[in-house]
Amino acid sequence: MAFIFLIRLAQQISHLPSLEHALTSTAIVRQLRPEASEAQTQAEASLAISQEQGFAMRLAMGNILRGWSLVMRGHALIIPRVIRRFDF
Repeated sequence: MAFIFLIRLAQQISHLPSLEHALTSTAIVRQLRPEASEAQTQAEASLAISQEQGFAMRLAMGNILRGWSLVMRGHALIIPRVIRRFDF
């Protein structure tokens, strides 16, 4: 998978915006397959970087992907708790 190469490359050069983008893109591809567990793993890694670096838009995207994966895996009851963590 080409995104794995991009993730590794971004890690090697320590470029967090590229790493976050590669993780989110991989999560989207996993969503389209649908591979919920793998999408959640990528989304959560993306969320960690987005939160640390203050990437607000990317934080929103990561949460959407994480929410999708939770619902697909039968954890829909967790979603309201996840949403309440955010100040809008």
